[in-house]
Amino acid sequence: MEHLNRRLKNVLHSLGANITPQAVVQAGKLLATVDKVCNNFETQTSSTTRDAGIHNPPAFDQDLTKILDVLKEVDVFEPKQDRKYQAFSF
Repeated sequence: MEHLNRRLKNVLHSLGANITPQAVVQAGKLLATVDKVCNNFETQTSSTTRDAGIHNPPAFDQDLTKILDVLKEVDVFEPKQDRKYQAFSF
């Protein structure tokens, strides 16, 4: 019953400045039809949505190991004479 009251209030609110006693009576008479349309719409659209499910966090350890292996292959951690960085020079 409360959802019908809320729907009626929404319909009356949408009338804005055009609200009159005749408009309130007509909105009350049309409330059953509006409720059926809204329920049908909700039923039809709710079946098309899917739950996203649970997302597993990425495997940080595996990614870190791969990156470190590549950096070791290229000898990034070994000092080289031709390789200089201004940010690291003291």
